[in-house]
Amino acid sequence: MVEIVSELQELIANPQETPDVELKSWVNLSDNLAKAKIAKHLASLANHGGGYLIFGFSDDGTPSTPRPDDLSSYNRDIIAGIVESYLDPPFHCDVVTIERIEDGNLYPIIRVPTHGAAPICTKRGGPHDDHGNAQGIRKGVYYTRGPGPKSIPIDSPELWQPIIRRCVLNEREAIVTSISHLLQRPASDQRVEKDEILKWHESSHERYAELLEQSEQEWPVSIADNHYQLSYAISELGGETIHNLDDFKVVHQRSNEAVKNDVWTGWSMFHPFTTPELAPYVLVDDMGKINAELLETNLLSKTGSLPDFWRLSMDGRATIIRPYREDLETIEIGDDVPLEPGSFLSPRTLVRELYELSAHAREISRSFHHAQTIHFMCSWWGLAGRIIRDFDPGVHWHPYTCHAPGRTVRVIATPDELVTDLPRIACALASPVLILFDGFKILPSWVETIAPSFRSL
Repeated sequence: MVEIVSELQELIANPQETPDVELKSWVNLSDNLAKAKIAKHLASLANHGGGYLIFGFSDDGTPSTPRPDDLSSYNRDIIAGIVESYLDPPFHCDVVTIERIEDGNLYPIIRVPTHGAAPICTKRGGPHDDHGNAQGIRKGVYYTRGPGPKSIPIDSPELWQPIIRRCVLNEREAIVTSISHLLQRPASDQRVEKDEILKWHESSHERYAELLEQSEQEWPVSIADNHYQLSYAISELGGETIHNLDDFKVVHQRSNEAVKNDVWTGWSMFHPFTTPELAPYVLVDDMGKINAELLETNLLSKTGSLPDFWRLSMDGRATIIRPYREDLETIEIGDDVPLEPGSFLSPRTLVRELYELSAHAREISRSFHHAQTIHFMCSWWGLAGRIIRDFDPGVHWHPYTCHAPGRTVRVIATPDELVTDLPRIACALASPVLILFDGFKILPSWVETIAPSFRSL
């Protein structure tokens, strides 16, 4: 079995408290004071824009002791109960337990989503001390992350500003929907935009081909002959761009976290690793509307990672190139003939990744207030001879076969469609590929049915 270091394992490899990450030592989650303190951290992380609460570490990042023998109390129901009891509006947190490679121990991680159209307020206080004062959390208070970092009450306009902005962005879609039909772009502009996404798509692929040739990446089949590329470009009025690199990194981080509400497998597209050898680096964007910077990540030949390559520009263009996950290793499927690398394509994996791409475009487009359309361009190489199968032996497909070497697909969507109709967009991107397999067809209703499984953590 190939061992891959997931983005969650990176969090606990060398844990550090940041505005997005709160470390907590082991606590008794049946204790009301402990629950109150946890509620405060959950509220502050949500109002900060989302983040992680990690148990089992001291503030300095060292594993805390004594370590409990039973971690079963660190579960989704307990955390949901804390949220429901103390916070309004309530929200859903993901709770996962991850093995830390460094010591082989398990650590619970809570992923806290960002707030919605309203910030999170406390609706009750913690248990009272001998003087009648609430401990751990106070009723009617809005918390966020402050210097330290630590969870603090919001008591200044500066702390409210980013929260109000996110609230407005979360309400923006309703306003855009009501006027979107009044803001149609001329057909000539559409042609220019198609040329721009084509140039971005092709130049990024040329860059990838150069890096692949220079790398010593080992893979069961030829990556040069078996990979796919997923790109999009946001088209908006006025040539809007994010001018500040630090702001762009924040947009990138926030978008990545928001996408996990739709797709979360432990290996996200465009994930901004913080480990130096995996972290995004900055290049000059020679193709952009301004001579600005872009972020690029090259994971070819990186130990413990999947060999992804991706780029994000400050004017709303993105591309990611990957070898097929189906080619990672031989898949044993009971008494059937094993699935060898390069032999199959999983419709569920294909649709899930296109769904994730569409969700990422939706989140990035939120920072472009005049976004009109999103142009998707996706290409697949090395399809000939593959059959339709699935990683899950319990999912049975007829072994339809592809006879075409590959395909490029283009789809145009509006920001409103990305908000309301991800299944249809993912289906529109996937269908031209799957139909190459002896006419295999899917429907948006099927995508909608399986979408809840895209959050496998």
